[in-house]
Amino acid sequence: LSWNLKQFGDLETALCAYNAGPGNVNKWLENQEYSPDGKTLQYIPFKDTEAYVENVMRYYEKYKELYYNYEQEVSSTL
Repeated sequence: LSWNLKQFGDLETALCAYNAGPGNVNKWLENQEYSPDGKTLQYIPFKDTEAYVENVMRYYEKYKELYYNYEQEVSSTL
């Protein structure tokens, strides 16, 4: 995942590469239907990859919500 983040520079695109492979993602980024800017994906043609990214991002947001709030509470009591 770290390598994909460095290569693609966008979390969701890196997650796509982690799941579907960087070769597929590079092809998708070259396709205007999938990526108007060539850097991020507006459409993910593999449904399982789309579901994977949605699930990971949902859990990531929940994790940030839980632990960011916890860190704020702890630091305010110090």
